[in-house]
Amino acid sequence: MEHYTETAFKRGAEEVSFDSATLALVGAGLALSPKRHVPFLLFGIMLFCAGVAGYVFGVCLGVPRLLFGMSSLLAIQQDIVWYSGVPIVLGLSLSLLDVLVFFNKKRLGTPLRMAPLANRGVTVALTAYNDEDSIAPSVRDFLSHPDVRRVIVVSNNSKDATYANAVAAGAITFNELAPGYGRCVFRCLSEGCRRDVSREDC
Repeated sequence: MEHYTETAFKRGAEEVSFDSATLALVGAGLALSPKRHVPFLLFGIMLFCAGVAGYVFGVCLGVPRLLFGMSSLLAIQQDIVWYSGVPIVLGLSLSLLDVLVFFNKKRLGTPLRMAPLANRGVTVALTAYNDEDSIAPSVRDFLSHPDVRRVIVVSNNSKDATYANAVAAGAITFNELAPGYGRCVFRCLSEGCRRDVSREDC
């Protein structure tokens, strides 16, 4: 499931406007199809490989010619080796054309994929272990953001005042008695999902 952030609609403090057709596609959650480009680099690599393969084949024809005295193969061998340079040169030209001329245009031609968030509220879950000095400022900093609904703090059986300071700062606080960072993270995820309205990812 993909999530999209505010940067899809704002560039710094400047609002970005969209026409009605674009907004209709965005509202439906549809991805805008990128502009198609001719894959010159791919074709160039294929031609280059074909030319090298032809050159190697032409050189290898010299083995049966010399072993069995098949002088009639000389003209064929020379033609194959000579004309194998055509796809090699053409392939290099197409590759350089794609990289030097069209590369930046391909990057700029890719549209921004976006979709509005139906629910902008965020639940912040923090793990803590003996963080009495930093947990309260962290909780207050997150709660000051307008999109943060709640802050959950899971203390991993801290020995100091981490639990009390988190409660005093306004966090929903739990004490996970099972030791280990993994247990603490799992408890954060479980408590966050339990309180979130949308539980699709839980």
